[in-house]
Amino acid sequence: MALGAAAIVTQFVFLREFLSVFYGNELILGTILALWMIITGLGSMIGKRIEHISLGVIFFSLGITPLISIFFLRFIRHLIFDPGVMVNFGTFLASSAILLFPFCFIAGFTFPRLSQLSSGRRGENTIPRVYSWEALGSVIGGIVFSSILINHLSSFQILSLMAITNFLIAFAFSIREKRLAIIFLSLLCFVTGALSLIYCDLEAITRQYLFPREKLLFFKDTPYGQVTVTDRQGQINFYENGILLFSSPDYVYLEESVHYAMVRHRQPRRILVISGGFTGLTEEIMKYKSVRQVDYIELNPALTELGKVFTPKLEDPRIHVINKDARIFIKDSHQTYDVVLINLPDPQTAQINRFYTDEFFQELKSSLDRHSIVSLSLSSSADYLSKEARAFKGNIISTLKKNFTHVKVIPASKDFLLASDSPIEEKIIPLLEQKGIVNTYVNRHYIDEDLIMRRSQQIMTSVDKEVRINSDFYPLAYWRSLALWFSAFEWKPWWLLSIVILIPLFILFKSFNTISYGIFTAGLSASSLEVMILLSFQAIYGYVYQMLSIIITVFMAGLSVGALYRPNFGKWINHFACVQYGVALLSFLFFLLLMTKSIIPRSDIYPHLFFVSITFLVALLIGAQFSLASFLSPGHIVNRAAQLYGVDLIGAAIGAMLTSTLLVPVLGLPRTGLVISLLNIASGTLALWNKRNYTIQGG
Repeated sequence: MALGAAAIVTQFVFLREFLSVFYGNELILGTILALWMIITGLGSMIGKRIEHISLGVIFFSLGITPLISIFFLRFIRHLIFDPGVMVNFGTFLASSAILLFPFCFIAGFTFPRLSQLSSGRRGENTIPRVYSWEALGSVIGGIVFSSILINHLSSFQILSLMAITNFLIAFAFSIREKRLAIIFLSLLCFVTGALSLIYCDLEAITRQYLFPREKLLFFKDTPYGQVTVTDRQGQINFYENGILLFSSPDYVYLEESVHYAMVRHRQPRRILVISGGFTGLTEEIMKYKSVRQVDYIELNPALTELGKVFTPKLEDPRIHVINKDARIFIKDSHQTYDVVLINLPDPQTAQINRFYTDEFFQELKSSLDRHSIVSLSLSSSADYLSKEARAFKGNIISTLKKNFTHVKVIPASKDFLLASDSPIEEKIIPLLEQKGIVNTYVNRHYIDEDLIMRRSQQIMTSVDKEVRINSDFYPLAYWRSLALWFSAFEWKPWWLLSIVILIPLFILFKSFNTISYGIFTAGLSASSLEVMILLSFQAIYGYVYQMLSIIITVFMAGLSVGALYRPNFGKWINHFACVQYGVALLSFLFFLLLMTKSIIPRSDIYPHLFFVSITFLVALLIGAQFSLASFLSPGHIVNRAAQLYGVDLIGAAIGAMLTSTLLVPVLGLPRTGLVISLLNIASGTLALWNKRNYTIQGG
């Protein structure tokens, strides 16, 4: 239980930290999860040779290594990598593997060691029992983390608390094992950890390493992301999960993001602002005397509260601040807006991509009239559009054109896209002067409208004319954005990811049989379905930060219950195959539901219950599969435990990697579910084909 709790809490903290320190997209999330499981799996398979290591040493190491890894993660980010320079994917992969290795490898070989001790004491095979207790520990750790720790403690405080717990366990084991050195170290580290929690703010000290030339004003872990505010020579910067959201004041961007759209509407009265309103956007909007109402939507309440403190631009009574997902607000709203200003980064994450999709633009049109104008922006490509940039921008422009009669590009500090069902005026300087709008930058003295028109025409003619449209469950723009991001690096990530996948497969190849293949498929399916569930939830609700811990906790609960499964009749290999078919059926059901979009919510309760239920059912089957495999696999207990645990985790790692980086972007979420279903049907059929070779193994 202690192993499971330590592993799950440390994993949650590591995922949040890596998302914050590196780029914060789902590729990074999938890669970290894959590395975590591969290293843990390899630790299990190699650890079967380490039969006599002290449990006191193990739990002392499980306590100390996460703190060291997180410290170095923050410390080296700007010590080794130049500030402001993107870390290439190869360097990220190598540094992540090094930082994850100590904890994951030790956690990996702990499972077969515990299985060996438990089975030896009871004189029977207790691998499923150990597996179930570890999963139960993960459930408890996940519940405590998501309900208490995440809301009240920082990353270092959480890890320090976990370390203190593990030091106490190490102390207890070391007394029984009579290891004086570990007894002394455990007590010393226990006292040091307790004092640091009371007197030393390691969180603030180490977080400053991430922003070396900026003054740290505020930081907080919220259910929607890790929020940080810094001051750099008078410029206030707002970060969420390590991504720079906005800077204030940025007069050029503020004026461009408002006036290019607002001035083209004859009399804008009702304005919808999606994100970024606290940076000064509302001040620019209020220059228009016709404005009667501004609905400003920000999902994370922490950002609007910070906006009121650091950039007090939200005090006008006409401004209504709404902390809700913008898409859900638009579905529920009966308002009609004249201008919609979408101030979000490029869709480099699946979360942001949902505001660039066909479904979103369809929903948005229900809140518009024929003369309404929608504005969004993409990073500027200056005077050159690479192949990746043409594909990326072409996909979003094609998606806009599917929903709006007129689409226009305004190349400026960013490439602003305007969309409307009415013709969009070409030149804005006469309109600004006619309405008496006085600006610092967007005016006759700085704007060359003839040059803007030529560059706009160049972009519209050069971008790819996409046949496929960006959608919620086929996030093509997210995929194109990643390809554009990768093009900035000399090292392409695809062959690196291939190596990460192929090395563990090569290690497993010699030991593959019907049972290990079934466990490999089960692990791959479980992690793939977890990723799909999280991405589907995100497409509907717009946030996954808090749901991540809930889904994983529910998954571990299903594993814990499923691992206790023991059939009372028939051949166990038949049950093994039937469980595989059960996973295939759930995957196919998920495919059908996504294809018909029948999980799109009509209330807040139903989709949550659906996602939680299907997660629990999948995990229940995977736990039962592991239990059956532990009795069907040949060999000594420690070898059996190490082999199955390792194969399960490596399969899960490859599933997470393939699903997040290849299957979902290329095939889309529904077809990925179909692929997983077919894979499990093949595995179940293979088990039935070879059933004569397998009988129940004793302890």
